[in-house]
Amino acid sequence: MNSMNTCKPAGRASATMQKLIFVFATSLSICCRSADPRGPSVDGIKESLDPDSKAQAPLIGDSPANQAKIDEQVSYLRNDIAKQSREYGIDTLGQSAPVQGFETRIWHGFGLTLPHCLIIRKTNDQWSATFVAPARNGYVQTGPKTKLVIEKRQLTEARSGWNQLEMFLRKSGVDAPIGLRFDEHQIAVPDGQSIIIESKAQSTYSVVGYSEYSESHDGKQAMDVCRRLEQEFYVYLGCHPFESAP
Repeated sequence: MNSMNTCKPAGRASATMQKLIFVFATSLSICCRSADPRGPSVDGIKESLDPDSKAQAPLIGDSPANQAKIDEQVSYLRNDIAKQSREYGIDTLGQSAPVQGFETRIWHGFGLTLPHCLIIRKTNDQWSATFVAPARNGYVQTGPKTKLVIEKRQLTEARSGWNQLEMFLRKSGVDAPIGLRFDEHQIAVPDGQSIIIESKAQSTYSVVGYSEYSESHDGKQAMDVCRRLEQEFYVYLGCHPFESAP
C-alpha cells in the first residue's frame, strides 16, 4: 500500500510514551479515589484544559492538592503532544487560535514507533482531512546529522461521505468536548503504543488517550474509531494489525 509507513525506533518516541503512561497511570489512580465512581467528567476535563475558560471546574471533588496534581499531569500530556506537533511541522491544536468550526486529531504510535496523525477539519461546512506521518525512509542523512522526514498529504473525501463520517464520530464520542473517559484501569506497557484523540471547536479543547491494550469500553471504542478512519481514508495509522492494514 503506497500510504503505509514504517519507522525506525526512536529514543524520543520511547521517552514520550513513558511519559504518557506515567500521565495516564498517575491521573487515573487519583480519579479512582473520586466520590464519583465514574471518574472525572468530560466537562471537567474540558474546563481544565480550555485556556479561555472562565470557571475552572474541578475534575474531582477530592482536594485542591489532587486537583493540582491532575492539572499538572494533563498539562504534561499536552506539552508532549505540543513537542510532537512542532517536530512534525504542524500547529499545536491545544495552543492554536479558536477553531472556526471543528477539528479533531487522532494520533497513534509513540512507544518505539513515531506516531502517525490524521487531522480532520470542518470549516464553514467544508470538510478536509490531512495525513501526517514520518515518510517511508524515516530519516535522511544531511551531513553529520540525520533529519526526520515528515509526509503531509491532503486526503480525498471519506469513503462513506462527510455526513456519514460526522455522524459516526459524534456517536463514537469524538466531538467537542470529547465524550470519552480515561481508562480507570490503565495498564502501563513499557514501549507499548498509545492512541490519543484531540478535539477543538472555537476555544473548547479536550484530549483523551489510551494504551492500545486498554480493556475499557471507551478505550476499545477509540481504537475502533481509528480503524474505521484507516478504512475511510485508506491510510495506515497503525490501529490495524500490520498484515491486515487497509
